[in-house]
Amino acid sequence: MTPIRFGEAKHCSVFVLYICMTFCTLKRINCFSVPNITPSAQVINADPVIVSLQNVFDERQINSMISIIQRSERISTNNYQEDVFSDQAYEREDVFFRKIAKPFRDEIPVEYQSPDEMFVYAVSKFQERLTEEDIIQGANAIQRRQAVEKWKSEEGQRILAMSDDGFESIGKRYQMPGDLYHQIEYVIPQLLSDNWTLRDATIVFYDSGDSQVPHLDPCDATILVCLKECEEGGDTCFPMLNYRHENSSGNGLLFFSSNSINGSDEKNVMALHHGGKVCKGEKIIVQMMLDWNGQADPEACWLDVVLNV
Repeated sequence: MTPIRFGEAKHCSVFVLYICMTFCTLKRINCFSVPNITPSAQVINADPVIVSLQNVFDERQINSMISIIQRSERISTNNYQEDVFSDQAYEREDVFFRKIAKPFRDEIPVEYQSPDEMFVYAVSKFQERLTEEDIIQGANAIQRRQAVEKWKSEEGQRILAMSDDGFESIGKRYQMPGDLYHQIEYVIPQLLSDNWTLRDATIVFYDSGDSQVPHLDPCDATILVCLKECEEGGDTCFPMLNYRHENSSGNGLLFFSSNSINGSDEKNVMALHHGGKVCKGEKIIVQMMLDWNGQADPEACWLDVVLNV
């Protein structure tokens, strides 16, 4: 990865303990003029480093960003962990499986009755008659179903149980529109010293009953900023630390999921987090994930790259 120029965003895979998936790429965007506002930062926790951010955006900026969101097409991420829980996914996938298996229905044994079983048989026996695109799409659908079963397992249920609010439905995540990223990218060099690569930029919408599953981010640092606060609930929760961050418009969090600034890919399990259940109203969050590309002193820690603390 090349060092960030605070204008190029690349989507990444999201690691949710045992499942990784991949993302799309945002277009290169020219730098936005930096407003005369500097977020204030307060260290909440040292290991992992969690920093509370105040006054990241003012009311004028938030209104402008909400306006951009309202007029922009909402493009689903499709490959994030939470997309595993899509209510429409099974129906959509079954339609696809049946379409692929239809030309071979007279040749598929009767014991292969479910749509996904028919698809697997078709791939195993008639692969040369299928397109690579169809095979990949079907394989992704089967992987999603396997992921759902993992969440239903004893281990998956233990992870979900870490959410004190209980899990009901998932927040909806979308790719960040270029115009919106254009307005928020200046925040990165205000909060962090240079040599960062932006791996991911998204918007997450939470309606009443929505939350997120507990997970670890795959990046070194994550910046979350609330654009719209809900009326009740919706805290960002770190269950291993028994810490809940109340989200309010214009404020946010900076936290680090990697153990070390000196090249270790090992994740800090204490950084496990999730969006708490929204009990009333709507919450809108913008998220940026970043990776460190700099050279640090052997004794350095993540706090050494955080500015204004």
